[in-house]
Amino acid sequence: MNRRHRAMSDEWLRRYFGAEARLDFRPLRGNDWLTDGIWRVTDGSRSVIAKTVSARSRRHDDTWSAHWTQGGNDLAHWNYWKREYLVYHSDIPSQFARSGVHAPALLGATESTDSVTMFLEDCDLTPATSWRASGYCAAARDLGLAQGELSSRGKVASQPWFCSNYMRDYALEKPFDRHVVASDEIWLDLVETGVVTPQARDRQVRFAQNELQLLALLNMAPFTLCHNDYWTRNLFGGSAGTTTVIDWAFVGFGPMGADVANLVASAGFDGFVAAAELDAFSEQVFEAYLAGLRGAGWKGDERAVRLGYLASAAKYAWVVAAMLTSSATPGHPIYVGYGNGRHLNFHAVATTLNLLATWSDVALALAETV
Repeated sequence: MNRRHRAMSDEWLRRYFGAEARLDFRPLRGNDWLTDGIWRVTDGSRSVIAKTVSARSRRHDDTWSAHWTQGGNDLAHWNYWKREYLVYHSDIPSQFARSGVHAPALLGATESTDSVTMFLEDCDLTPATSWRASGYCAAARDLGLAQGELSSRGKVASQPWFCSNYMRDYALEKPFDRHVVASDEIWLDLVETGVVTPQARDRQVRFAQNELQLLALLNMAPFTLCHNDYWTRNLFGGSAGTTTVIDWAFVGFGPMGADVANLVASAGFDGFVAAAELDAFSEQVFEAYLAGLRGAGWKGDERAVRLGYLASAAKYAWVVAAMLTSSATPGHPIYVGYGNGRHLNFHAVATTLNLLATWSDVALALAETV
């Protein structure tokens, strides 16, 4: 944030809280590559969320960091820096809100040539990090209602800044060598040490190698307007009609079922759902989403939506290569599993990878009937 923009933001806060207010700035968790910072600003009785984004790419010191920001100035790229601000100046939040999926209100903003600070309503609803399965099902049903209503009303007007080809670009830009999944040497070590079973290895290799085919299958599903980052840490509420979603930076058209598939997969990867419950959880959440679609009057082919759901496993096919690379390379950064060591990381993600490998197999078979 440049000095002039900072002064403008301070002035907005003084108007909102009062010139004499003593303000506390508490930094919040966010993606440091895509935002300049997120803070909860409070005077002790009221609070707002201040989120600053800019066109200036940061942290290009390694390929992993660079891939997050390489398309930041491209209107249609998944990480275009200004998209969330533009979403808030469209009717998209109100369209979703009619069916119970809410965005925190934009209270104000300060804007300069290459930077924006948004001042957003602070959400005091239950965070999804503490939900049970019923909360996830409520959020899935609310999403189904919203996307079903959008699709039933007719085509949503496209915008030049909508994210285009989100799933394909997000997955294929991940800087990992896919050829590593065919390395018998790395897999042998993991099997011999009991990190994965031979059966899991075979399924995960097949899953990773089907990445492009799965991405192609997504075009067979009906498309709708997607949030594209619908996951646990972006959700609040927990009961029907209360779902609040933050971080609308990836909005664009995508396959029905993709948002809710991301919800299930990310909840599994990040440990918000117990491994033993993941299969049942997956089906419960998908059925809740279908119920929402039907509740909104959508009358399409459920098999095509299921195909969109299952083929969305493609978003995470690269994780197999990422984990193998991390296992074989001392000191290599580990994306999934939060750096708990090679054996623990594989155990932590194995159940979710196995679920996605099953989705992959079923999607390929289902595509023959849709």
